[in-house]
Amino acid sequence: VSLALTPIVVSLVLPPGLKKTPKAPSAAREKLVHMGPVTHEEKIFGVVIIGMVGLWAGASTVEIPPVVTALSGLAVLFLTGVLRWEDCAANKEAWGTYVSFSCLVGMASMLNKLGVVKWIATSITSVITGASLSTIPAFFVILVLYWLLHYVFASQVAHVSSLYQPFLLMMLQVGVPDVPAVFALAFASNLFATMTPYASAQSAVWVASGYVTLEEWYRVGFVFFVFYLLLWTTVGAVWWKMLGLI
Repeated sequence: VSLALTPIVVSLVLPPGLKKTPKAPSAAREKLVHMGPVTHEEKIFGVVIIGMVGLWAGASTVEIPPVVTALSGLAVLFLTGVLRWEDCAANKEAWGTYVSFSCLVGMASMLNKLGVVKWIATSITSVITGASLSTIPAFFVILVLYWLLHYVFASQVAHVSSLYQPFLLMMLQVGVPDVPAVFALAFASNLFATMTPYASAQSAVWVASGYVTLEEWYRVGFVFFVFYLLLWTTVGAVWWKMLGLI
């Protein structure tokens, strides 16, 4: 249901500027003819990318860190002449994404290191416990807070590693069954990747393309926060009930 409704919601909150492209197939064929056959460099690039994706997917099995895979792939492209340093240096968008995202990740790391994140989690726990909320209202409050706190994180991994366990314990303390509590926070940990231009590594790359402005991203991100929250706690709850999870 979520997969089917997402494109509809996107088209409503961020309508495409071009809705019909009848000449696209013919233009694509002409472009392919103009490009000619696949070059030797393109074949090397394709093999390297496929190899990198395979190593990333099996990182836990082959025990090769993703960073090592990325640097190795880049080194192969340099050594084979597919890429030159001038090509990398001229990619201003990539450097801008790298610098801005690294700053945000560093800031999130320091917030966690200095105990700010732990203080927030402890404060929220005290407030919810003191409010004596029943299970269902407490569940929604904890879930919404966990979701919205991603505004201060530039990494899903950092968010999950810092807040997942404390918020899970909060849910269990207010009487939420263990399976729904685990799944609710797990789903939120994936869905909040669309909230901000820095919510995930993918978001940073997409916003660097320039097709979506920062203002549009924040607006649409909040719309999808509300949309996903309502959908996954209503239709999702019915589905969980059918599966016997709640």
